[in-house]
Amino acid sequence: MTQGKSAQSVGRIGELSVELELTGRDWLVGNFNSNIQNAAVYDLFAVKKNNKKLIRVKAYSLFKNDHGTIQYAVK
Repeated sequence: MTQGKSAQSVGRIGELSVELELTGRDWLVGNFNSNIQNAAVYDLFAVKKNNKKLIRVKAYSLFKNDHGTIQYAVK
C-alpha cells in the first residue's frame, strides 16, 4: 500500500468503483458498510428488477504511482 493511504480508504475507493460500474448498468446499489462499520461478509448489495446480488469487494494498491487493482465477487 502506498504511504499515506489506509487500508480502509483503499477499500472504500474499491467499493465506490464497483458501485459506479453497477449503477452505470442500471442496478440499484447499497453499501452494508454505511450502516455496519466494516461489515464482515459482504460490502454491497445490488438489485435490478427481480435480480438481487450480494457483493464482496477487495481493493488493493500495489504500486507507488497509485495504480491498483479491484476485484469483486458476487453471490
